[in-house]
Amino acid sequence: MALRRWIREIAEHKWRYGCPRIYVRLRCEGWRVNHKKVERLYYRDAGLSLRRRRRKKVAAVSRVALPTPMHPGRCYALDFVHDRLVSGRRFKCLTMIDRCSKEVPVIAVEVSIGGARVCRILDQVFAIRPLLETLLLDNKPEFARTALDA
Repeated sequence: MALRRWIREIAEHKWRYGCPRIYVRLRCEGWRVNHKKVERLYYRDAGLSLRRRRRKKVAAVSRVALPTPMHPGRCYALDFVHDRLVSGRRFKCLTMIDRCSKEVPVIAVEVSIGGARVCRILDQVFAIRPLLETLLLDNKPEFARTALDA
């Protein structure tokens, strides 16, 4: 059959083409053929198939190693810890840790801690301690709100 031969010829010449692109190429060249017939001839009759490649998982942002702080009180990290009481009620703990000395200046435990509450806790901490150079956060909703930016 001429169509089978032509499909094989396109596949050999354009080895990166799969079945859908070969179908489009045939239609552009004037062949009046259904895509299902091209698929049947491509996969079953001609025994062709395009090798599938596994895609590498690529990070959206390039990862950079965080510098290790040399002096205490200059770099803090904030994170939430979740747990549940015996009664089944959930609660959150906002933990703040000094990355150099591993000191924990505050642990706030409440049922719900929003962005405005995080700002009030930070204001209380920095009323006693000097302001820091770096504050490390993750992308939790409490940290992504406008209250913390303000």
